[in-house]
Amino acid sequence: MEMILNHIEFTENRPRDGYSSGGELYFSVGDRCFPAEYWYDSAWQDLKIWVPWLISFGSNHTDSCALSFMDGPYTIRLNRRVDGVVFADFLRENTILSQHNVDLHRLLKSVLAACRKYDRFLFENRKTNAFQEEIKTLMKLLDT
Repeated sequence: MEMILNHIEFTENRPRDGYSSGGELYFSVGDRCFPAEYWYDSAWQDLKIWVPWLISFGSNHTDSCALSFMDGPYTIRLNRRVDGVVFADFLRENTILSQHNVDLHRLLKSVLAACRKYDRFLFENRKTNAFQEEIKTLMKLLDT
C-alpha cells in the first residue's frame, strides 16, 4: 500500500519571518489518513525538519528516521530492514497505532511535490521561496 504525503492547502498568516507556516498536512495510506484527514499543522516547520531526515534516509545514510508533527503527539517512524524493505510505524505518544510497508520512492516524490507546492504558494504571495535547496536535493536523489 502506498504511503504518500498529502499537502492540501496553506494559510496566509504573515508571521515575522515572512513565511506562512500553517497548512493542512497529513499522510495517507490507502483510505486511512495520519494523523487525520485535513490535519492542520505548522507545515513550514514540519517540512524543514522532515526533508533533511528523509534525504538522509533515502540516501541510505541511516536505517531509520522519525517525522514528528509540531502539533500533537504524532510521529511516523521509518525503518529499513536488512533486506531493504521500508516500513512505517504510525505512533501517538510512542504507542504504535499501525504499521505499513512503504514505497520510499513514491513517498519522496510526494514530499517533493509538497515542497514545490509550498514554494509556489510563497511565490504567489510575493514571498521568497523556502525549499529550493531541498527540491534540488530530492530531485537528484529521485534520479538515482
